[in-house]
Amino acid sequence: MRFWRHGRISRAMTKAEPSDLEARVCALLDGGRDRRPLSRLAAFAMVAALLGVLLPVAAITMHAQPAPGPSATAGSEPLQFELQQ
Repeated sequence: MRFWRHGRISRAMTKAEPSDLEARVCALLDGGRDRRPLSRLAAFAMVAALLGVLLPVAAITMHAQPAPGPSATAGSEPLQFELQQ
């Protein structure tokens, strides 16, 4: 209990993990990493995948329709949304 009050355990736990700076320096010095620029084929594949996801999502539109049945309050009806492609 005394260790928790003084924060000794929490300080010991943070010292056990490498710092962000240390991880970055190790990544810079790592000779096994592939640092070649992105190939044209890989860039084209990424753009095609992005467009394949974004274009159908962008084509979806929502149309407001009044809810069926009597409304709970006079003058204001809740709206229901229907997705149409």
